[in-house]
Amino acid sequence: MKKVFTMLALFFLSAPLFAITLPGDTNKTDAQNRKQGFWKETIYAVSWYGNYVDGKKEGTWYAYHSTGVVSNIDEYRNGKKNGISIAIDKSGLFFREEKYKNDTLDGLQRTYFTGGKLKSYIDYSMGKINGVKRMYYNDGKLQEEGRYVNNMRDGVSKWYFADGKLSTESTYKNGNLEGAQKTYHKNGNVDTELLYKTNLREGVTNEYYESGKPRGTGQFVKDKESGTWKEFFESGKVKLQGKYVDGKKEGDWVEFDEAGKKVKTVKYKGGEEVKK
Repeated sequence: MKKVFTMLALFFLSAPLFAITLPGDTNKTDAQNRKQGFWKETIYAVSWYGNYVDGKKEGTWYAYHSTGVVSNIDEYRNGKKNGISIAIDKSGLFFREEKYKNDTLDGLQRTYFTGGKLKSYIDYSMGKINGVKRMYYNDGKLQEEGRYVNNMRDGVSKWYFADGKLSTESTYKNGNLEGAQKTYHKNGNVDTELLYKTNLREGVTNEYYESGKPRGTGQFVKDKESGTWKEFFESGKVKLQGKYVDGKKEGDWVEFDEAGKKVKTVKYKGGEEVKK
């Protein structure tokens, strides 16, 4: 597996990849007790190496695995992360690369599975997801994709089965489900069709067999089943039919066989079966 490098990362990695020899003039402070020059610092058992200017981190800082391979590279300006930030595994492959502006994620973030294949691709702006977000299976196939505005889904989001075929397609507005949602069988045919209004199911819903033939139909009002609902045999004949009122079964629910003959009738009131 080839190592994953950007042009900027290649520039950073021109520095030694193995344990460095510290200069004699290290970890110094000035008369005002401000850190100056080259420092080694240990943070959560990880040793970091870089420069201070007037008590603030400046330039490229490196951390190393115990094997001597670089584990992290961060760019600082005026004491804050500014620019590329990279995390590298012990084999030398990236597992995260991202960009910062004044200690805040700003720009593309990529994460990787062990072995170097892309795991996620997320576009940040001032610490929030703004733009495209993609997630991947470990074989490289797309798992999820969508657009975000200020950390909230906005527009069409899609999810995929492990074989790469479309699983679910939903429409969002300001982070809420809004409009059409479809789910799919693995053969590519539609499984369910729903409509949403501010995260609540609203309007006609349909369900389908893998063959594409209708399996059921009904309606939602403010996320509750309402009106006549039907289930179908794959032949197209009605299997079950009844009504909902405010999300509860009401009146006669009739079951049929495939010949169209009534086989059972159950009466409901307020969602409870009425005993004869």
